[in-house]
Amino acid sequence: MGINRDAVLRTGEQYKKALRDGRVVWYGGERIDDVTTHPATAGGIDRLAEIFDMQHDPRYQDTMTFVREDGQRVTRAWQLPRTKEELRAKREMDELASRHTLGMFGRHFDNIAWTTLGLAAYEHLFTEPELAGNIGRYIRYAQDNNIMIGGIVADPQGARAKEKWSIGERIPLKHHGDTDRLPPLLRVVEKRSDGIVVAGAKIVGTVIPQADEILILTQPGVSSEESFWCALPANSEGLHIVLRQALAHPPSATEHPLASKGEEQDCLVILDNVFVPMERVFSLGNPNLPLEYGDIGAGEHWNTLVRMAVKAELLVALAQMIIDSIGTVRVAKVREIVADLVVYAQVQRSLAMSAQDYAITTESGVVWPQVDYVTAGRVYGVEHYGTIMGKIREMAGQGPLMLFTEKDFSHPELGPLLCQVTEGFDLVSEEKNLLMGLVWDITSDSFGMRVDYFERLNGYPLFFLKERLFGEYDRVAGVEHLARFLGLPVDKLAAPARALADVRKPMFG
Repeated sequence: MGINRDAVLRTGEQYKKALRDGRVVWYGGERIDDVTTHPATAGGIDRLAEIFDMQHDPRYQDTMTFVREDGQRVTRAWQLPRTKEELRAKREMDELASRHTLGMFGRHFDNIAWTTLGLAAYEHLFTEPELAGNIGRYIRYAQDNNIMIGGIVADPQGARAKEKWSIGERIPLKHHGDTDRLPPLLRVVEKRSDGIVVAGAKIVGTVIPQADEILILTQPGVSSEESFWCALPANSEGLHIVLRQALAHPPSATEHPLASKGEEQDCLVILDNVFVPMERVFSLGNPNLPLEYGDIGAGEHWNTLVRMAVKAELLVALAQMIIDSIGTVRVAKVREIVADLVVYAQVQRSLAMSAQDYAITTESGVVWPQVDYVTAGRVYGVEHYGTIMGKIREMAGQGPLMLFTEKDFSHPELGPLLCQVTEGFDLVSEEKNLLMGLVWDITSDSFGMRVDYFERLNGYPLFFLKERLFGEYDRVAGVEHLARFLGLPVDKLAAPARALADVRKPMFG
């Protein structure tokens, strides 16, 4: 990992240039020559480039960057918070970036940077002597080079169900470069003095085609050879990035004011005997470490909660614009629906702020969001997201179904007629059309439905989040208080809650 002092605080153009690095990206059976210009990836890259440029805007400089102890101004995305003030400053950066994308980019700019910072927050759990210091050195490298990182955790669907690849029975692999076949579960196929060689696949690699680097984490319930945490460049030899179908629309701001701006891309990542230098490996052969992910990942998930709070607040604003545009603000039932959206936004905001206000200091000396509030916020947001989308549709009525093109409005014969009959309550026809296009993009278009799917399923399904919340929430003091109130033996009644608090992990079975 070389340090390029000249690349500190990259501009959007420098970020784009760095993505032209020979990475192997596939779309529709063809290899993409340049992700910064291809329709499937370019729009999302442009949005992210705008956030990079915000680092250089005097209006946002103190929000987007900070001055390090050596006097160097670097990106706040990679700031390791040591005080509550620094944690608050990172939240403000998250909010600024989220507003820029209307909260519709789940993995924008610093989301997976938070995960990497989580490794440092819980560095005391990473005990392999030969890897000591790798986490801190990588974070310094990421600061110096203003790295945009994506992450992969999930395994290909069905991979664990295949009998020959289930835990306890493995198909033997030959040496590096001579495998009979790639394993569906990503694993180490060779360990060398200078690094490891890995082979297999991971799915739902959101924003990886548009990122500089990839953070790889493994899930619980795998063997030691399948358990390793590391980071590697997106252009590593043997790494193939396979894109899902693109959902963003070609430039058409009239009909699709949001979807036309591009999207974060999801992908399948295939690693065909990829070498990872040992300096980029953070954990190796420790299958118990993923059980700590609830705490390690609390920063990333707080980032998500903050983003969803910003989006919820913008949805309240959108609802107000809808009812103003069609004149239904006087209807009591409509105002009740908007009030429901306000409650949703306020709960999201309150839980995000509580995670900050009740932050803990980890054993490794990092101020970290309180995981109880983070997980509760995720549960609430996921459980109510579909209902909120339905309420937006209900308020908009048939408006999003009746969208017209720019050519319709500009046509010399049709345009004047169209403008007369489609005018809103307080918006001219083209303005109302644009507003309803935004409603369609967020609630009903394939672009918005992908985000809906992402919000509700990508960060673990609801049942798992509730299982995690059950394991994380500490109720010892409450049980002890009630036992004393009832005059019952405190130690006996509190023993189960104490045992659960000692584990603080999801319980299955």
